[in-house]
Amino acid sequence: MKNSRIYIKFSVVLLMANLLIVFACQRDEELLEIDNPNNPTPDTFFQNESDALLGLNAVYASWQSRNLCQRFYFFGNDMPSDESIGTNNLQATLAQMLNYTWDANNGVISGMWGDYYTGIGRANRVIQQVPEIEMDEALRTRIVAEARFLRATFYFDLVNKWGDVPLITDPPVASIEEPRSPAADVYALVIEDLQFAKANLPTRDDYGADDVGRATSGAATGYLGKVYLYREQWAEAEAEFMEVINGQHGSYGLVDNFRWNGIGEEQEPAAENSMESLFEVQFQAALGGNWNQDNPGGGEHTFRGVEYAFASFNNVRPKQSFADRFELGDPRYEQTFYDDGVAYYLGTYTRDQFGGLIAWRKYHNYDIRSDGRQDSGINFRLMRYADVLLMAAEAKLNNNKSIAEVLGLVNQVRQRAIAQKSNPNIELYMSRTLDNVLELYPTAAYPADTRDQVMTIIMHEREVELAGEQHRYNDLRRWGLDDDAALADNKPYEERFRLWPIPLQELETNPNINQADQNPGY
Repeated sequence: MKNSRIYIKFSVVLLMANLLIVFACQRDEELLEIDNPNNPTPDTFFQNESDALLGLNAVYASWQSRNLCQRFYFFGNDMPSDESIGTNNLQATLAQMLNYTWDANNGVISGMWGDYYTGIGRANRVIQQVPEIEMDEALRTRIVAEARFLRATFYFDLVNKWGDVPLITDPPVASIEEPRSPAADVYALVIEDLQFAKANLPTRDDYGADDVGRATSGAATGYLGKVYLYREQWAEAEAEFMEVINGQHGSYGLVDNFRWNGIGEEQEPAAENSMESLFEVQFQAALGGNWNQDNPGGGEHTFRGVEYAFASFNNVRPKQSFADRFELGDPRYEQTFYDDGVAYYLGTYTRDQFGGLIAWRKYHNYDIRSDGRQDSGINFRLMRYADVLLMAAEAKLNNNKSIAEVLGLVNQVRQRAIAQKSNPNIELYMSRTLDNVLELYPTAAYPADTRDQVMTIIMHEREVELAGEQHRYNDLRRWGLDDDAALADNKPYEERFRLWPIPLQELETNPNINQADQNPGY
């Protein structure tokens, strides 16, 4: 059960009810000039252990916000890749991300930027003020380590998508008024935060049931490896990933059923926060949330099941040319997509009913619903063990390890897919799956005689294993294939799209960033 999620949600409500009012009053203090000694202020709130946990939980809640995993995060990371198409229902600001027509005024880009910095501001306050609290020393250190891990995740996506960004390590006073810092400095802080978190967080095995879902040393190690991978520091990346794989940070592995990586506890109680999970954003539909509104602490469900759902808003569909890259015989095709023959709450899916198109099945729960209401409590998996295995394989390949050693990691992921077909607890529907064979690499279609061929194998395995999980766009960008993929999809790709624009609102409100500081081409 999502015990820690319930605790996080209600504790955040209490915290934000106090602190958000204080922040608003601070902005208008010159008008009001009222000082209520009974109200906590940001500088006086953190007094005891309970306050420290409340403040930390508010940092986690930033990942649940409307502009991040509740809604805009999956549009910002899915739409620019070659995975999906939009229907005529797709909102204009979202269609800009799909069609490569975004600019500095795009709501997805400005929303994600703003909520990353909201999370950073909350983390900075915890990091600065919790060390001053008289409380259990081990818990105090863990809380700071969790906050530093979360700050690193926010900054990592900022620097990856925007390049140079304001580097802020102090608690917020009002709006951001820092200039852009070199990306190298931002990465340095991300690495420093993750190294601290790695050294000071418990393993997943050390947490009790009430703390499931919190950051672990394994999550910090996995993210540290990912940062090194993105920076092409192959040896450092390999070392971090192998610590996770070798069990130095707890027991991780692949769950038997691939489908578990895209469903919620309502479908399978053991699916979320499983042994395959390094870090996932916690959601729970029963605790509510308002459509397209940020209710602090109330963003406990995600709207992906509304926006991407074929029997709901029907805004987004998988691109058939992408789905066709799944090999015949690969059961992950029908575990990722709704296509002819897949069961759902009204019967059996057929393309003829839905415009001749397939639909996303991953991160949807039509399997168990008795109605079309599609707000979803399914957790978002930001990093899971299969991803670590494939990133480790890529790091080893670029670190000149043997092809056999590299394929050994990739084939762990591949073997799980193969085993789906003989697992009596997994029901498969499609003749394309049942009537064809899936083999370990190398295969006739994917030979492994050269290192370039092995890299093609890794790239293919990532696209089919992690489809719809917000990895593809970032993979294409770091491999330098974003332009090729965009051109293949007839998108108007330009060099400027390698980075996102600094939001227009930031240019208008930050005195230390102006149009001359904007990313090229915007």
